[in-house]
Amino acid sequence: MQELSKHKWIQWSLLLPGIFWLFIELTKLADMAVAHQMISQQALLHLHLVGHFYLFTTVVVLLIVLIVRRRQLREKDDQLKVLFQRANDMIYLYELNENGQPLRFTEVNNYICKRFGYSRAEFLKLSPIQLIPEDSKIAFLQNSQQLMNTDYATYEVVYETKKKNRLICEVNTQAFTLNGKRVALSISRDITERKKMEQVLLETNQRLRSLFDHNPDAVFTVDLNGRFITMNSEVMRLSGFEREEVLGMTFLQVARDEDRSKLLYHFAKAIQGEIQNFETVIIQKNGEPIDLEVRTVPIVVNGKISGLYGIAKAITERKKAEEMITYMAYHDSLTGLPNRRSLLMRLEKELAAAKTEQRSFYLLFLDMDRFKKINDSLGHVFGDLVLKRFAERLQESIGGVNYVARFGGDEFVVLLPDIGEFTEVNNIVDRIVRSFNSPLLVRDFVLYLSPSIGIARYPHHGEDTETLLKNADIAMYHAKTKGKRHQYYLPTETDKPFQEVQLENDLRQAIERNEFYLAYQPQFSMKSGKIIGIEALIRWKHPQNGIIPPNDFIPLAEETGLIVQIGNWVLRRACEQIKDWNQRGYPPLHVSVNLSLGQFLDGHLVEMIRQILQETGIAPEHLQLEITESMTADVTYTIETLHQLKQLGVRISMDDFGTGYSSLSYLKNFPLDQLKIDKSFIKDVLKDEKDVAIVKTIIKLSHNLGLEVIAEGVENFQQLALLKENQCDKIQGYLVSPPISAEQIEEKYLQVP
Repeated sequence: MQELSKHKWIQWSLLLPGIFWLFIELTKLADMAVAHQMISQQALLHLHLVGHFYLFTTVVVLLIVLIVRRRQLREKDDQLKVLFQRANDMIYLYELNENGQPLRFTEVNNYICKRFGYSRAEFLKLSPIQLIPEDSKIAFLQNSQQLMNTDYATYEVVYETKKKNRLICEVNTQAFTLNGKRVALSISRDITERKKMEQVLLETNQRLRSLFDHNPDAVFTVDLNGRFITMNSEVMRLSGFEREEVLGMTFLQVARDEDRSKLLYHFAKAIQGEIQNFETVIIQKNGEPIDLEVRTVPIVVNGKISGLYGIAKAITERKKAEEMITYMAYHDSLTGLPNRRSLLMRLEKELAAAKTEQRSFYLLFLDMDRFKKINDSLGHVFGDLVLKRFAERLQESIGGVNYVARFGGDEFVVLLPDIGEFTEVNNIVDRIVRSFNSPLLVRDFVLYLSPSIGIARYPHHGEDTETLLKNADIAMYHAKTKGKRHQYYLPTETDKPFQEVQLENDLRQAIERNEFYLAYQPQFSMKSGKIIGIEALIRWKHPQNGIIPPNDFIPLAEETGLIVQIGNWVLRRACEQIKDWNQRGYPPLHVSVNLSLGQFLDGHLVEMIRQILQETGIAPEHLQLEITESMTADVTYTIETLHQLKQLGVRISMDDFGTGYSSLSYLKNFPLDQLKIDKSFIKDVLKDEKDVAIVKTIIKLSHNLGLEVIAEGVENFQQLALLKENQCDKIQGYLVSPPISAEQIEEKYLQVP
């Protein structure tokens, strides 16, 4: 309505001049009428009065219209100024020359002053070209030239603020003529952050594209119908198809028939948003299959899944390698037969089947006779050739339906799954034995080989893998020892070999399981009757068999080489015990530790003892090492090693003196501190005059050489009296104390001074 009334005022302002003109013309006509006496003077006067009234009214109305219009224009101008100054875009007006090039600014708004850091007065002294960096001026001038051909231009430009910061702006410019001059009105919007984001997005897209295009794996996308949309070059290389051929194809078109249902399953899961990892086989363009490892992830756009990304890696070579590794894992590399791992798996399956079907089967355990002699005399390479030929002959003899595996070394196992009768087993065993009646030709050697065969039957001789194999092995062992070609397992037969093996296995784990401990037998001075030392004696507390005597495991430890590790543990533990007593203020004692032959001959003995002394911090003279005469066969090595030990400050005692074969001429060269009389001489000293003479001689010899002497195995007072009479320095034995624990030593003999 307000706009409509404005239009009416405009219409009136245009109509009033016409009314005024009409009034002048009517006045002229009235004067003419009076002149011609057409109307009276009174009528003419009345007409003039009316005319002047209307003229006056017209002038007044016209003035009112002009005043109102001017007020409206002023209000509109004020509104435009407010919009101009408060706009969040940069708005500015500048003059143009005849070539369309910018001259100075004629007006700017507050926002551009704020962004550029110039005041309005400073701006009005500048030209737009002065705000353009040198490297962007040419582009700006080229954009400005558009205004020569058109009144409107849109472009991007780089400006430089007062503080030399750069702004990238999107500019919309309108050129027009104002007061006879060519001017341009520009509205600029700062798009610096947007351009940075666009650059980041561009770089990110390029990186992703590079990752896509140059990925060593095949990368592709499919739509929700499973059709290929995009792909990198590796897809074409793997499939053999051209890009144009792949586009529009579905993954099912390259799938192997038997894999289609699996692929559909994974596709359905993937388009539901689940990441899928699977292996499949596709058919290449040339018809050849290729194994692939595939990973698919959903493409999510605006919260909805629009397709799938796929990454595929060719794994044909890896599959072949895995198959080879699997084959190697379950087959013997020398003979090609199934190995022990394969045998155990097969035997487990056979046991389960036999139990379900309630049937029996037989197991043969074979060993090649005299193979060690062949291996040692002709070498391991030749021995390997013999094993291969033996395996071939064995496999030929048992027939294709039975199963043969190499158990290890020259041991083989034959599984007879479908044979439950005694006579059938005998026939196969006889066939095996007869097959080796003819010689084997290995290189230029003609060898006559024969197997020893142990036979066990399920379930009579064992209901599990371990028992069945063990009993078949026991039967083979007895066949060999009895000189027989084969032997059925008999429950009455001893399994001593396996007890020894089990003991060895337990011995290897005893240190880790902390099953060893030390007992200590006190040593007393004959003069004072007081304790002056202890001998450390190892004990083994087996978790199942209880206390195992040293005589049962020390020989086995020496045979297997474990004695060095066990002996070193005894040394360290004994020194730690002395350190503990010293720290608690007990009087100093020396501890005697027996060295084994393996320890003594070990090249690291001296360094190991030096390290233990440093770690425990005990005085070296508190450690006494006991050696036996059997260790002194290599006199040069013995003298050198003993001198190195003496340099450490430890004491050396010759144990079991008189029972070995040491020459007395060498004895003077050994840096000894003590001789120990063996208990075998002390035991019969009251019954055998020769033992008395030996004891007296050892004591006298020791003193003449400047050595102390100690007697072990003292069990009664008569023995004690004899030793005291002959001035023996020290004693130990059950008469004074058996081996006891460290706690008992403390309780009975140690007191803090």
